[in-house]
Amino acid sequence: MRVALLGAALLGVLVAAPASAAPITLFSDLGPPGNVYNCCVGWTVSGEGTTGTSFTAANVFTTGAGGPVTQIDLAVGNVAQPDTFYASIWTDVGNLPGAQVAGARWDNLAATTTFGNCCNLVTISGIAGVSLSPGTNYFMILGPESIRDNSYNAWNFNTVGLNTLDLYSTDGGLTWTSNGSQTTGAFDVLGNQVPEPSSLMLLGIGGLLGVHRIRRRR
Repeated sequence: MRVALLGAALLGVLVAAPASAAPITLFSDLGPPGNVYNCCVGWTVSGEGTTGTSFTAANVFTTGAGGPVTQIDLAVGNVAQPDTFYASIWTDVGNLPGAQVAGARWDNLAATTTFGNCCNLVTISGIAGVSLSPGTNYFMILGPESIRDNSYNAWNFNTVGLNTLDLYSTDGGLTWTSNGSQTTGAFDVLGNQVPEPSSLMLLGIGGLLGVHRIRRRR
């Protein structure tokens, strides 16, 4: 019985450790404070009601670490009211958006600053149920809630020199046109790191050890 209790204690320690881990950056092309993004140049995110053409922007980003997403910060400025837009993360399949990552769409986002001013971010917090794999390409997609609405926003360029594949769509993402490698819109993706495989292995060993010893003593 003493060994069984030891196994249970080990179980508690290994499960609790990942929960106390500090947030990590899964991706970021934001610059230093005061120069977080280029406030005066960016990708158009709009409905056709204001610009005459709807624009949905999609930029490739590559994760460093992987894990559950908890927060996203987007450098988006409003050009004309209304200022709402959506953001979504999709898989990269052959340099095109393949499928939306489960749960990774956020609607009715609003820019908190006018395009041309620096440097407020649109923050999506309290995210749950969205997870990204390490070292993987994804598309961050920003678009109008409706291709026919009057929204007109701009996704500010980064200031750290990152260029990746840029796509745009004029039909709400049904078809895409490539601009090739261009300056990426500025944003970050924050999250929690997944437990190490070795920790999971120890968890299994500890549990099995306790069960084995109980059976022998009976």
